[in-house]
This record gives sequence, structure tokens and C-alpha cells, in this order.
Amino acid sequence: MALAVMLVIYVVLINNLTQGSYLIKNYNKQMDTLLTQNKNLQTSFAESGFLGNVQDRVQALSFEKTTQITYVQLLDNSLGMAK
Repeated sequence: MALAVMLVIYVVLINNLTQGSYLIKNYNKQMDTLLTQNKNLQTSFAESGFLGNVQDRVQALSFEKTTQITYVQLLDNSLGMAK
């Protein structure tokens, strides 16, 4: 009789442990989904806020993408080369 009671208690405890593990797994999945959504929302907010204003300003000022880079040559006696 005692063995049967212990077996029933064991099954109940294992069932509770499995349910807890399943809940933790689901909560972790939900947390990952929410973190991804949060990152996406932060990106959209940044683009619509500051970056959106910058892009509008760039278009208003008719800025163009550079096609050629020119470097400034420093002379030997210039302040930038002084030691």
C-alpha cells in the first residue's frame, strides 16, 4: 500500500515539474518575441523621429552622395605635423 502511495506522489510531482518546465519554456519564447518587437519599435521610433527629420532636411538642402574623395595635403611645416 505504501509503495502505491509513493508511486502516485512521484507521478504527481513529475507532472508538476513537467508543467513548470513547459511554462518556463513558453515564457522564454514570449520574452524573446517581445525583445525582438521592442528592438524593431525602437528602430522605427529613431527613424521616424530624429533620422526622419535628418532625411527630410537632407532632401530639402539637396545634398548628394559623394562620388570622389579628395584628401587635404598637409605641408611639412604645418601645425598638424608639428612634434
